[in-house]
Amino acid sequence: MPASKLSDLLPIRMSTGKPNAYQVFGLKSGEPDTAKITAAIKRVYQTLKESRSSADPAVWKQAAKLAEAARKQLEDPQQRRALDAGLAAGDDTAGGGATTDNTATSEPDDPLASLLPSAKPKSKPATASPAAVLGMPPGLSAPAQTTSNSAANVSQPATPASVLGTPPLGAPATGTPATDTPAQPAQPTPASVATAGNAPIAWTPPKKQKTKRRRKKTGVFLFALFVIVMLGAIVGLLQFLTQGGQIAVRPPGDDGGGIVIGNADPEPEPPRPAAPASDGVLGDVAASGIAESLRRPNDGIPADDGRVPSDSNSQPDAMPSDQVPGDLTSPSPIPPAGMPDSPSPMPAQPAPAEATDPMTPANIAANQEKIEAVEQLIRAADWDQMKPAAEALLKLKLNAQQSKRASSLYDIADLASFYRGAIGRGLATLNTGGTFDYVEGVPVIVVEVSPEDLTIQFNKRTRSFTVDEMPPRLTEKITSFALSPERPDAIAGQALYRLIHPKWRAEYRDDTFDVLASIDGELEQVDTAILQQVAKELFPK
Repeated sequence: MPASKLSDLLPIRMSTGKPNAYQVFGLKSGEPDTAKITAAIKRVYQTLKESRSSADPAVWKQAAKLAEAARKQLEDPQQRRALDAGLAAGDDTAGGGATTDNTATSEPDDPLASLLPSAKPKSKPATASPAAVLGMPPGLSAPAQTTSNSAANVSQPATPASVLGTPPLGAPATGTPATDTPAQPAQPTPASVATAGNAPIAWTPPKKQKTKRRRKKTGVFLFALFVIVMLGAIVGLLQFLTQGGQIAVRPPGDDGGGIVIGNADPEPEPPRPAAPASDGVLGDVAASGIAESLRRPNDGIPADDGRVPSDSNSQPDAMPSDQVPGDLTSPSPIPPAGMPDSPSPMPAQPAPAEATDPMTPANIAANQEKIEAVEQLIRAADWDQMKPAAEALLKLKLNAQQSKRASSLYDIADLASFYRGAIGRGLATLNTGGTFDYVEGVPVIVVEVSPEDLTIQFNKRTRSFTVDEMPPRLTEKITSFALSPERPDAIAGQALYRLIHPKWRAEYRDDTFDVLASIDGELEQVDTAILQQVAKELFPK
């Protein structure tokens, strides 16, 4: 039969409600023999071990805890002496009043309570009076209402003072009933008006409303007027700048019947007076003081200019030379003897034809050496020299075969250098501390950037690259910031750049020619077929 009670597992009497440490092990209270106590503890623990499998787990755990607590109390000398002292004091107070017994029986049965030191329970505090709870001094509570005032209390709502038991304000703190003290008048609340049907309605005079002065909107009006004037001035200035100044012109013979608007042409600047032939002091000496030997060759010609003398008094204003009538102009000077009357224009001589010397073997060999030098610059990836050297080849006098090869070499150098320059332009768009996706979903942080270097951080690792050390995927991403990757020249430049780059040449050689074949005919002024042929000869397998 499984154990379902503590008395089945421990030697405790059924009548014992709160066993002490001695009673847990079946000993009498205050047992002085230590050997007997030790033997009882071993016996109880042996019984617990044997009945563990058949007993109720909850009851067994409770019994084990009770036995363990009692064992510690008995093995500790100090706790044991305290227990003995408590048992002795309990025997003295065993004959207490019925109130104590009733209190003890009403408390819940706790098997472990007897193991603790005994102490007197604290007395329960007295029930707080409403006056103490509300913080009222004693003696201020309202006395009982008389029967005669009950009807009045029913008709009138209870005020907070009557509910809390405090006298109305101004009332003396005496023991006289509240009915003898006249209550001070108070404004009726809406609730009291609603409940008291026959109570007079108090009239409250309306409050005076303060009239607010409206702010004048003069400032807004002036601001709007200023804006309109400024807009008109701007429109007028634009009109003046686009159409120019115009004035009203009245045609001659018009008495005001109409007005013609025409552009105001600036008046022609009057011609400057010609410098005098002499300085007015020495008649034959030039006004500039230049010696006779520096005169013009025609200065020795007789100074008979054939001008018609004119009376200065009759013509105070000399007519400008460009408006003089034809009969008043001076005749052309007479040419000296030995020269024709009118110089005939010299016959135009044909420009000497360029010397069409045939290409000599020495010239062909010299040009071939220059072509090979450019090819060597391209193989060595000399980015600074390859394009200028290839451009210089185009200025040489080459035969047809050499000219085609030089053009292809220039196209290779030009496209590759164009793509490499796009790397620098892409680096210029980056900022220190910014981020970009190396591939989709893999962001990197720009630690430091310059036109020739880039330092990035990826997975808490920092890497630095120069332009020529960047991996192909990184250069492709950076050039996309400055160049559309779908342009044919960008595609060809990328393929040739990887072909010329010494580090990526072997890996991308076959892909380069496939890419060049895919854009055949899309590059203007570039023969892609000859370019592929020259590229294969420059970088054979």
